[in-house]
Amino acid sequence: MSFKSVERDPLSISLLTSKNAVDGDKVEFLLRIIGSSSSRSRSNVVYAIDASKSMDGERLFFAKHAAIKSLEFLEVGDGIAIIKFCRRSDIVFGPAKIESEDVKKDAIRKIASIKTCPGTNIEAALIDSITTAKNMIFNYGGVGIIVLITDGEPNFGEKDPAKLKELVKKYVANAPITITTIGVGSEYNEKLLAEVASAGGGVMEHVSDIVEIDKPLTREVLRAAKIVAANVSVTIRASLGTKIKVYGWEYEEEDDKVVINVGSVAAGEVVEIPGEIIVEDALNSVDLEVRASYLDPLTQRTSWRGPLTLSLPVGEATSINNFVSYKVKLFRSFDEIKRAIEKRDYTRALELIASAAETTLTLGDTSLHEKTVDIASLLEKGMLEEASKRLFSLASEIRREQE
Repeated sequence: MSFKSVERDPLSISLLTSKNAVDGDKVEFLLRIIGSSSSRSRSNVVYAIDASKSMDGERLFFAKHAAIKSLEFLEVGDGIAIIKFCRRSDIVFGPAKIESEDVKKDAIRKIASIKTCPGTNIEAALIDSITTAKNMIFNYGGVGIIVLITDGEPNFGEKDPAKLKELVKKYVANAPITITTIGVGSEYNEKLLAEVASAGGGVMEHVSDIVEIDKPLTREVLRAAKIVAANVSVTIRASLGTKIKVYGWEYEEEDDKVVINVGSVAAGEVVEIPGEIIVEDALNSVDLEVRASYLDPLTQRTSWRGPLTLSLPVGEATSINNFVSYKVKLFRSFDEIKRAIEKRDYTRALELIASAAETTLTLGDTSLHEKTVDIASLLEKGMLEEASKRLFSLASEIRREQE
C-alpha cells in the first residue's frame, strides 16, 4: 500500500493505492477527502417544489410539510427562497434573509399556499433556482443549497438529461452552489435527476413513500450548515503513457489528467473517489499528482490543497491493500449495473448486483449490503422501475459517508 496525506484545514486529502508498485498494466487508487470541523456556514436554501397536477393530494401535502419542518433548522443570517414549478417556474417567496422568526412564518404561509398547476418544467425551475441562489450568495455571503423535488418527467422546456446537465454546469459555473434532487414515486426520470445532481455537485435521492420525504430534505438543510468547503474540484494527473479511469463520478478528461466536480464537503464528511491508472506504454514508474481547489464559505476565498504526489515503480508488488481494491470494485460494479439496467439487460444486472452485495459484506457495510440485496430482490420480482430508481440513488449516496 502507498499512502500520503495533507494536513486537514479545513480539508484533508489522502491517496491510497492497492499496491506499492504497478503490478501488470494497472494500479487501483482511492482518493479520500475529509471535511474538518469548522464554524457554522451561512446557508442560502432554495426549495424548488414540483406543483404539477400529478403532485396533487398527499404528495404535495407531504412535500410542503417536509419543507416547513426543515425551516426550523435555519438560523438568523441564513437565506431562503421558495420556488414552485409546473409549466413555468414562479418564485413564491424571497429571496429573503432570516433576521427574525417572522421571516420563517411568512415563508411557511407561502409554502402552505402552493396550489397545483398543469405541466412540469424542470429547466425553468433550475434556472430560477440557480439565479436566486447566486443572488443570495452575493447579498448574504455563504453557500447556496438547492433542493429540487419532483415526481415526473418534464413536458415543458428542455427534456434531455445530457442537455440539462450542461445547462446546470453553465449556470452554476464556479459558484458555491450544491444541487440535490429528490425523486418521488415511480414516474420521474432517475437518470435526469442523477445527471442534474452530479452536475450540481450534489446527490440524487429516491423516495418511494412520500411520507418519508422529510428525511432527505431535512438532512440536506442540516448538512448545509456544516459545509466547510464549497465548489470543490479535484484534479488527478498521472504520467504520460497512462490513462486515468474514475468510477462513481462524472469527470472531464484533459490530456494526462482528469477533473472531478465534487461539489461541497461538510464537516465530518468523507468523500471517496476510486479509480485506476492504466499503463499503456513501457514505463519504469508511474507518478500520480492530486490537487484540490475549494471555496471557503466563511471568507469567500478560493484555496488549494496539494499537490499530493506518489511515485510507484513498475514491477512486482510486495503488498496489497485489499480495502482499496474492494472499494474500486464496488464503485465499478455500480457503474456497470446502471449501464446494464439502461440497456434492459436484467440478467447481467442481477449478476453484477450479487457481486456488489458480496463486496459490501467484505467491507463490513451491513446497511449498504441490505440496500443492495433489496435492489436485487426488486429486479427478481420484475419491479424494474423501483429497482432502477433505488440503484441510481444508492450509487449517488455511496460517494459520501460520515467519518
